[in-house]
Amino acid sequence: MTSDYPSPVECWTNERVEQEMDLVQSVVKGLRSLSKLGGDYIPPEILAPETMPFSYKWMLSVLNKAIAKAVASLNTYEFSDATRAVYSWWQQLCDDFIKAIKPYFVDEETFVSERSAAQYVLWVCLENGLRLLHPFMPFITEEPWQRLPSPEGVERKKSIMISDYPSTVEVTFGLTKTLAIKRSSYSCYNNSLQVQIEVCWTNEMVEQEMDLVQSVVQGLRSLRSVVLTKQKNEWQ
Repeated sequence: MTSDYPSPVECWTNERVEQEMDLVQSVVKGLRSLSKLGGDYIPPEILAPETMPFSYKWMLSVLNKAIAKAVASLNTYEFSDATRAVYSWWQQLCDDFIKAIKPYFVDEETFVSERSAAQYVLWVCLENGLRLLHPFMPFITEEPWQRLPSPEGVERKKSIMISDYPSTVEVTFGLTKTLAIKRSSYSCYNNSLQVQIEVCWTNEMVEQEMDLVQSVVQGLRSLRSVVLTKQKNEWQ
């Protein structure tokens, strides 16, 4: 029987230590974005990805895939694969999405609808992302998770430790006695019957388009670096 868990020697290699430090730095960077929610922010009950801007759809799609990969890896005891899936998603959240929504928070008079949607997607990402990360970093996920606001009319569980692990959002339609959008870490007081429709967050077309955008940006940055290096050499 082989084990996916690294050997003691592998645990202490410089490369692995650097990877763990990069993950911690990404998480800390992501948690700083809590300030964008504001002290009086209350998440709405319904999330409609189909009406959101391109980058928001992409972030939810990447989150959905990260959840699927982490759950599948944990179920098969592939702990390294689960860690990589969570680490990669946190990097994308911090390096791409949070940077993409920064312009919407510069001026409170403009981009009102975009900022509102950005706050909601950010809240969804942090709430799911912390629960996703908790088995790997339990001591740094509890406190920021407690600081996250709760949707109106729902009660937060006492601790992230007893909250359900995130699950993917797929297309569903039916009658429910809970909120219109399921949040496994919350329980609802209102038992009134209502129609529930959830749209799958995974969007392959959006992800392909974002891959193209990222490739173009990376190419332009590389070209800029080459041009600057050439100019510097000519001046010398």
